[in-house]
Amino acid sequence: MKAVKDDLDFELQFPIDSLTPNYKRTIKAKELWNLIVSNATLTAEPGLLMWDTMLKMLPAQSYKDVRI
Repeated sequence: MKAVKDDLDFELQFPIDSLTPNYKRTIKAKELWNLIVSNATLTAEPGLLMWDTMLKMLPAQSYKDVRI
């Protein structure tokens, strides 16, 4: 969100935590954000999941070894 606010570039890569990703591309953060918002509106998607915030705020790591 800081990159969107400051109109910076944003690097996409997959896998996200890889030192040698299979896919890598740099785009304008604001363009990506506008695309996300536009598609969320077109598909009636109710919201976004901020993965880093979720991991920080929820006890998700305590369940990583639980098999369901």
